[in-house]
Amino acid sequence: MKGNIDFHSFGLSVRDVTEIIDQNVFSDRDRKLLKRRMIDGIPYEELAEEFYLSVIRTREIVKEYKRTIFHL
Repeated sequence: MKGNIDFHSFGLSVRDVTEIIDQNVFSDRDRKLLKRRMIDGIPYEELAEEFYLSVIRTREIVKEYKRTIFHL
């Protein structure tokens, strides 16, 4: 997996991560953003541009969801 977390070490597959995101993230934008970062490994700078956010805000969104739904 290209993302910044090795989910295999947590016993999770890409499908598992996708399902967790789909079940716990209600914002369509945030779901897409998380998948692009956590599964595809897209850098924050590219995500910020793609989703019309600042890099800082993009990092905050990812960090918050990682903490709340993945307990990382």
